[in-house]
Amino acid sequence: MTDLLVGLLVGCLLGAFFFGTLWITARGIPQARWPAALVLGSYLARMGILGVALYALARSAGAGALAFALAGLLITRQIFIAKLAPPRVG
Repeated sequence: MTDLLVGLLVGCLLGAFFFGTLWITARGIPQARWPAALVLGSYLARMGILGVALYALARSAGAGALAFALAGLLITRQIFIAKLAPPRVG
């Protein structure tokens, strides 16, 4: 049970990191000297950190914790969408 809660917490933290840095990258594109390099570098860094962290979690806590981590990522994604999406008109 503890491994599952750890997986959920790790997933939420990774989601906050992943989607937070995605938001920062998207906001920085208009001011970037080389926007393609910014987007590509940010993508590679985010995916690399996410991949290594999920791999380490799966190796140490198992598949159940990994599944809960992925659920945590999805929960965090929904929170970011709800908080950062522009208001709907109409």
